[in-house]
Amino acid sequence: MTVLRNPTHPVGDVFLRETQAAGRALGVTLQYFEARDPSQLDSALSRIEKDRAGALIVTPDPLFGSQRKRIVDFAERRRLPSMFFYKEFVDDGGLMSYGPSFPDSYRRAAAYVDKIIKGAKPADLPVEQPIKFEFIINLKAAKQIGLTIPPNVRIKSLSKGSTLLTAKDMKKQIAVLTLSAMLLALCFSAEAQQPMKVPRIGYLNWFLLSELGPHPAVPPGPP
Repeated sequence: MTVLRNPTHPVGDVFLRETQAAGRALGVTLQYFEARDPSQLDSALSRIEKDRAGALIVTPDPLFGSQRKRIVDFAERRRLPSMFFYKEFVDDGGLMSYGPSFPDSYRRAAAYVDKIIKGAKPADLPVEQPIKFEFIINLKAAKQIGLTIPPNVRIKSLSKGSTLLTAKDMKKQIAVLTLSAMLLALCFSAEAQQPMKVPRIGYLNWFLLSELGPHPAVPPGPP
């Protein structure tokens, strides 16, 4: 199984440790490929193709988010089961995603704004972690690469507030699909949820906003 990562990500070491731990627990061998900027992405994808990977996990990073169409198209062309970190990848044709709901985090952040406007001191407000996570499966993409999504996986997807984009049974490599989902789910351990004690809502905002420009160094902190 292949993992695409950016070693310069501020919490890249957390993602590395968590995927390694998940791989050991599941008895899965992981191969890591790195890309630090868009110019290195084609090289990384080419090496993944030569490695004949059985599945692909893309770790959270603004670089990969901004280049998601390239990554999704690559996985589709190579018929590669793939797991991503937010739903926009699935919207662009990716197979699966698991991660926090950004719209839900933004709605909850509005409550903080309301309290501050009414006189509350930001330093006195508690830090919150995401409470809504989305496991999304694209059944059309599964069909295109010859995968069957078991009914129990569909039920789990729906129970997490996720979206199924089509509704037909398909064939092949269920083990790879399940392992991909489990590995990425384990990436979001308690440590990954609150890396370096950075307030998660501030971190999520930095994560999305940084897609609009060059990859930054370390986020300056919560807004």
